[in-house]
Amino acid sequence: MNSLPKFVFTRKGLDVSSIAIPQPTSSGRSWRQASILTQDLMKAVQELKRQDGQDLVAHGGVELAQSLVEADLIDEYWLLTHPIVAGQGLRLFEKLTRPTHLELIETHTFSTGTLANIYRPA
Repeated sequence: MNSLPKFVFTRKGLDVSSIAIPQPTSSGRSWRQASILTQDLMKAVQELKRQDGQDLVAHGGVELAQSLVEADLIDEYWLLTHPIVAGQGLRLFEKLTRPTHLELIETHTFSTGTLANIYRPA
């Protein structure tokens, strides 16, 4: 992940120069070199997906994930199940208007008991 280009989506803007960020990785990249994107999320992601290069990996809160799911911009889901029951929380697929069938590609089990299931839309 450290070697990938960084794109930060924000509604209010962000000055990464003031954030305490680790030194660049062996690839020479740093989080300080992140591109700050404040425009329409869907248009920005569609444009990034059209570009040549490595896969895009999205890390963020549930609102970001829900928006990407709703806009059908996810090519692969990495769903992690942690061995804890919280009893509450936000639903990732809440904004779907129709069922999406998924094909299981891979499963990983971690020593912590966490399961990672990797799916692609069928």
